[in-house]
Amino acid sequence: MSEINRLDPRFLREQELLLEDINRYEFINDQGQLDLNHFVVFLSTLFIYDGLSKKEVPSPETIASLLMELLASKGSKEDMKLWVHSQKLIDWNLEYAPVYPDKKRTLIHIAGLINANVLEIWISEIGHSLLGLPRNSESSFYYSWIKPEWVLVKAFIEKLHNDYWQLMKQVDLDSFDENGYSLIEALHHSYQNGSSFEQATQELKAIHASYLAAQQRSQDAIKSHFYLEAIALQESVISHLLNRYLRSKSIKLNNVSLKGLILRTEKQLTKESKDISLFGKLDDWRKQRNSVIHGFVEKTSEDVEKSLDKFIDESSTTAMLGQELIKSVIDWYVDFSVDKIDTKFRLEQSDLN
Repeated sequence: MSEINRLDPRFLREQELLLEDINRYEFINDQGQLDLNHFVVFLSTLFIYDGLSKKEVPSPETIASLLMELLASKGSKEDMKLWVHSQKLIDWNLEYAPVYPDKKRTLIHIAGLINANVLEIWISEIGHSLLGLPRNSESSFYYSWIKPEWVLVKAFIEKLHNDYWQLMKQVDLDSFDENGYSLIEALHHSYQNGSSFEQATQELKAIHASYLAAQQRSQDAIKSHFYLEAIALQESVISHLLNRYLRSKSIKLNNVSLKGLILRTEKQLTKESKDISLFGKLDDWRKQRNSVIHGFVEKTSEDVEKSLDKFIDESSTTAMLGQELIKSVIDWYVDFSVDKIDTKFRLEQSDLN
């Protein structure tokens, strides 16, 4: 590639087109693989369009070799067979030569990138080892070497970061039922409490198992017409989940009622612009629960048989609604659990020039 003439009036338009390409870029395909050839060639091109000379930019081959060395250092030969695949391009033509000169595509499975934080180490070392940029002692972000004026490289790595974590969170959610806990929440729990990751997973797994056991016990109580027992179990689980959520937000709590927990959760969710419709339903259920628990004695001045029939109907309805809500609140918390670690990309902004 020839040197870029940044004074050429076509340069800004080319930058804009590259930004559009970045926004459409698929880092991980449907098979969970990264196209290494395309990634490294595209990244090298972006460095040049961001103002680096060809001599300053590490070659695509060097960037690719760095990743391969990292993978080999973190896994066995058997791991490498699973992580790295070579695919011959049957429809290869000269247009593909700049990206696939050997008529082959090297694909890296996401499992290899996740292992021992290989992806983050790779990106970090592109800046520090290959570009020779100094490490920032004030920042622990693996992408902190990116200069604010590098508009295209910043956009590329930011999208990689966001797409990677979106995928990680989805994988975490998909495996929650099998694991019984969120891997991301376990990492957060371990860090926050100073415990090992194994301890954190066991604690979280036990807590979630207790929720499921209470949910089943509540269902059994409804079948046996023990509606108040079911309602009590439902309130206990829901209160515990809201407590966990609010404490994770560093909100101090001291013997807060269910009403208070709902109000504080709604307030927090409103700040985060998330859907709070569930908590409107939850507050309506709380009022029904109060009516059932506290209202029966007040109604006994009526005809006793009529009062008892009404109480059974109301408590049955409340218990069955609570059974639906307990599942919804558990599901809501599971969705939230993968956001326990703040993964927001943070770097100074810069405008196109």
